[in-house]
Amino acid sequence: MNIDKAQILGRWGIVEWVQRYDDGMEKYPLGRKLEGFIQYDSDRMFCFLSSARRKPLSGGQWTSPDAEKAAAYASCLAYSGTYEIAGDDVLHGVDLSLYPPSLSGNAERNTVCPRQDLFERGRCL
Repeated sequence: MNIDKAQILGRWGIVEWVQRYDDGMEKYPLGRKLEGFIQYDSDRMFCFLSSARRKPLSGGQWTSPDAEKAAAYASCLAYSGTYEIAGDDVLHGVDLSLYPPSLSGNAERNTVCPRQDLFERGRCL
């Protein structure tokens, strides 16, 4: 399936984030239950994902214990940048990220939708 930019514009809820490896291994970095979205505009995108099991901090953003802040960091992913369409893949050019090593990198996202008519009505990504 080839997609075009008009098909993905807007805000999409995240259903699943799985990392699939060439050897067949699969990992769910934030667990199988997620919250989040990807927003595609005409030339930019923004992604936020978090584990549905995130625990609130006991204090403020800067005053909570370091262990709580580390757990909060480890339970979410946020980045933005440019994007381009390549067949049924969306290539994200990351230029802002919660995780600094991913800056200036690329992230390939495969769109998965079992039926083209559902995709066209904005129900799958």
